[in-house]
Amino acid sequence: MKKIFKNHLIALLALILSMGTALTGCGMPVPGGNDVPVSGESSGASSGQEDDALSDSGQSDESMEDAGDSGQPGESFEDERTVTHSYVEEPEAAEPPGQEEPEAAELPADAEARENGALIVWLGDSLTQGSLGAENDNLAGAPYERLAMLCDKNPVEGHGYYAYFTDDIFHTYLESAEKDPDHIYVLWVGSNDFTYRDDGAYEDVMASIDAFLGEDLKKFVVLSTPPRYELREGDVFSKINQALAAHYGEHYVEFTDRIPVPEGFSGDQIHLSQESYDLVADAVYEKLKELKYID
Repeated sequence: MKKIFKNHLIALLALILSMGTALTGCGMPVPGGNDVPVSGESSGASSGQEDDALSDSGQSDESMEDAGDSGQPGESFEDERTVTHSYVEEPEAAEPPGQEEPEAAELPADAEARENGALIVWLGDSLTQGSLGAENDNLAGAPYERLAMLCDKNPVEGHGYYAYFTDDIFHTYLESAEKDPDHIYVLWVGSNDFTYRDDGAYEDVMASIDAFLGEDLKKFVVLSTPPRYELREGDVFSKINQALAAHYGEHYVEFTDRIPVPEGFSGDQIHLSQESYDLVADAVYEKLKELKYID
């Protein structure tokens, strides 16, 4: 009996083995074997596996898309629907140490001082022009030009009107300018008035000066009149200058003692020489400093 059972068992095992060989030849997977079909035909089972693989692939795409959306640094994923790129923020560049904002360019000392200093306005007749005898013949040598060289902290402008009387000088100047209490006024007027009028002309000249100054102009100087040849006889120029000195006090500038006669005059003995004009400018400069109008 046992022998018969053993023979049947051997036959059953042989049958099972032969069936396994047949199944393998048809492309069916064998437990523990390779999942890839060995032939070009696919069975229903392999088709199901492919569907599962596609399903798994869809899940993989979704997981990959989720991974892309998660913004993991250094990863990017792409399919037909979306492109996701990771972004890694770069640190800001540090400023080089020790560097400061450049300062605004500074004006030269002379230009800055002249810009901030009070304007000096010199008014007068042909003597203010620096004339040597002919109209407008020596403007470059005018005394206000030398004063501008001496005053390195103040701008200077000159207005000289050849052969003008005092009233005409002020009237002409005010046609193109306005009086300013911040300005410094140098008044060298009256020479023509004193020459062509009687001895009382200085009173009218002083009245014209006072009217120009008014109540507002406090920074000014009034110059003496030089001894031109018409005023030498009877020492008329001295009387005029005494009246000016008494009326204007510390604002009066005396310079006639610096001008030699006749050497200090030009050929017509009315206008001064260049050297004398320079001496007048020096006297004005000294007075402006004395009054502390300039530094």
